[in-house]
Amino acid sequence: MLMVESQHPNVPNIVGGLGCLTEDAKRCNLCCFEPPPPEIGKCKHMTPEGCDLHGSSDQPETCREFHCSKGMSVLADPMITDPVVRRAITNKLLWFLEMGVSSALISEKQAEKFANQIQSLNYVYQFPSEE
Repeated sequence: MLMVESQHPNVPNIVGGLGCLTEDAKRCNLCCFEPPPPEIGKCKHMTPEGCDLHGSSDQPETCREFHCSKGMSVLADPMITDPVVRRAITNKLLWFLEMGVSSALISEKQAEKFANQIQSLNYVYQFPSEE
């Protein structure tokens, strides 16, 4: 199986690293814990560590193109004001962090730090009061 370079090698991710690496240079594959897109169907490549095709030439293009930084860039965009969209993206990114802790990819302390960074992006846009 030929390994390919990340399509996002210099893009910061939600676990403090670049591309698909954590701060301490472990392979980050949190996105692989997400259910696969319909065109892929039930994924037979999931292991307790994530996708066994992650970063290989056999990885489906849909999966290879995904990067958690896309959600971060949406949250950082003050023009995206729909609170439903912003909350959905925030919740998805926080879920990725929970998966990172439960799979021992990142520590609880790291997850808390990154969760605070994600949450702070929502203060760029103030959610309407729910009162």
